[in-house]
Amino acid sequence: MYNRNYEIDMESVAAYLKDAVNKVKTQENPDVLNDIKKTFKKNVPLTLRMYVAAYLAVSVLHAAIFTRTRNFLQCASRANVL
Repeated sequence: MYNRNYEIDMESVAAYLKDAVNKVKTQENPDVLNDIKKTFKKNVPLTLRMYVAAYLAVSVLHAAIFTRTRNFLQCASRANVL
């Protein structure tokens, strides 16, 4: 079920995916990625793979938003801004 508490910014999703593609092509260890790919294929049905990949991307973006918000609140509370 979609959690409507978070708006999904498609520009952020596109930027995240472009960054991931670039990192896969240039930085990541192909052996590790192949092992993860095999595990993914073994555990996620073919018809759900793109949905699971989308879910993982949204989860990462939500975690990044949460982390930025938490860090902001911590800095603000230290500075007695809030």
